[in-house]
Amino acid sequence: MRGVTRMRRPRLVFAGLCILALVPVAGGSIRLAAIAGWIPLQPDAATNGAPPVALVTHIIAANLFCLIGAWQVTLAPRQAHRWAGHALLCLGTVAVVAGLAAIVNTPIRPADGPLVNVLRWVVALGWLGTLWLGARAAWQRDFARHGIWMAYALAFAFGAGSTILVAIPVELVFGETSGVLYDLTLNGGYVLNLIVVTLILRRRAARRQVPVWS
Repeated sequence: MRGVTRMRRPRLVFAGLCILALVPVAGGSIRLAAIAGWIPLQPDAATNGAPPVALVTHIIAANLFCLIGAWQVTLAPRQAHRWAGHALLCLGTVAVVAGLAAIVNTPIRPADGPLVNVLRWVVALGWLGTLWLGARAAWQRDFARHGIWMAYALAFAFGAGSTILVAIPVELVFGETSGVLYDLTLNGGYVLNLIVVTLILRRRAARRQVPVWS
């Protein structure tokens, strides 16, 4: 029975991560369809005014990062881990650079608060930083530290999906948000993911009786 549980657990984690990725994948697909002219643009979309090339590149790279990342940490065979990691490094870097290019060219909306672009930059640089720190640890063959950094990189990547878990209760309590509260809510998923990853890492470290950053 324990063996069956161990076999099922990666599949359940993979399914959960895919469900979490549905939010950005669906949103990105709708945005791509609007850019292609298949459906009308939403007048209040957060990405209105962003350069189409940067936006399309970011959406495709970020969605592929989430899907490959979910597969790599759950179901990928050991021999596929390295090439999947190389793909994640390239996709994550492209997604962040394209996302920043879109940010600097996107006008501020009335609902946006003063922190919207600051927090976007923090998230983007956090994702890029943890990704490259994870790659550096792998090159140094410090695989324990590599796993920690990549866990945080995935937390940033899946933050857009987790935002809905924060946005729904906030809107139920406060209604439609704007300003600073909107900015914080929009980025709440990233904070939630970072907290969850930190708790998981600490729990694993406690089981092994070693510090997280040993």
